[in-house]
Amino acid sequence: MKYIKLADFAIAAAAIAVAIYMIAGASYADGYKKLTLINEDEKIPIEWGDQRFSIYEMTGKKMILEVADSKARVISSDCPDQVCVNSGWISECGHIAACLPNGVMLMVECSDNFKITE
Repeated sequence: MKYIKLADFAIAAAAIAVAIYMIAGASYADGYKKLTLINEDEKIPIEWGDQRFSIYEMTGKKMILEVADSKARVISSDCPDQVCVNSGWISECGHIAACLPNGVMLMVECSDNFKITE
């Protein structure tokens, strides 16, 4: 008889955690998502409407963001490694595009508290 190894248990637990995260994240409608620009300790809400803009006036950082079709991305940045630009489009709960040299992060946050009621 085979014994369950610790590694087998860890893999199964990780798979269950990923499945729960995907199911929970998929249950949020667009009304439950918000796009947030985090500059150091400041949170700046960004509208989901189609737009392309510089964040220099808001943060003093030379970066250009684009929001289109309920997705967002960093188009350009003055940072040396361009990780934020290479992150591509973000649209799902928990997705981020972070620029560590500039101390800026673009993030999709999701919560039932964001639901707009009429």
